[in-house]
Amino acid sequence: LAPSFDSYNATIIGDELTLDYALNEAGTVYMVVLEDGNAIPNASQMKDAATGGQALTGQIVTGNFTYDQSPDVVREQVASAFVRQSLFDIYLTAEDGEGNLNDGLAIPNVLAQYSPLESDSIVVSTIYNVLGGETWQNTATDWNTLALSERSEIVVENDRISVLNLSDKAIEGSLGTEVLGLDSLKVLLLSGNSFEGIPLLTGLTELTTLDVSDNQIDLGDLELNADLFTEDTQYSPQANIGTRDSLTIPQGSSYSFDIGVGGVNNTYQWKADYYNT
Repeated sequence: LAPSFDSYNATIIGDELTLDYALNEAGTVYMVVLEDGNAIPNASQMKDAATGGQALTGQIVTGNFTYDQSPDVVREQVASAFVRQSLFDIYLTAEDGEGNLNDGLAIPNVLAQYSPLESDSIVVSTIYNVLGGETWQNTATDWNTLALSERSEIVVENDRISVLNLSDKAIEGSLGTEVLGLDSLKVLLLSGNSFEGIPLLTGLTELTTLDVSDNQIDLGDLELNADLFTEDTQYSPQANIGTRDSLTIPQGSSYSFDIGVGGVNNTYQWKADYYNT
């Protein structure tokens, strides 16, 4: 009898396909990866393509592997230029030492995912586009198309972005929740801009340094992230609230005004007749 698969699973991340499988006996496994939607090959066609014979329509990559660890699951990794966010069909068959070839099986519709660093790069590009990166100061004009290693504001460690330094770039607006996709971020520096808001960042479990000083950030947003600040200078100062005005109030008249601010732990001190008029 031909060998059979006890288990099998495949993922594609970046340019790497990972195949985990187990057979019920020793043998050779033949693999063919096709673009989704092409004709389903039979076992003989799979073996032929995987051993350098007739290529199949839509063929991306092939492989053949010796299996001698029954009943253990083994892992094979194969590199190829997979188009991200595209679907691929993976076909497997197995043969024993006597030439008995099984009928083959399919792992259909495997999505080629972005690698973690590619996902980080997409997040950074989104931040750049949403916050009008083309107007940022102290930034290369082609910043968003440079390799991550060529951007002085970014540090990559272990194939993940660990530092993002956007200080002193005249950035306006609010930092969006897309930054939470940088889940290996250790240092986030945003000081010296005109940020008006930041999201709750405590979900960035690797974050150890956050500096948002010298911005226009709502006090409520600062309170939400209070646990991430170790020094007052990491969040203070912020711009004044409201706009300066001068008016005359007749003696004995009442006057009321309100300024909307976030947060619940704020104390304000009002000074009347400050200039002793």
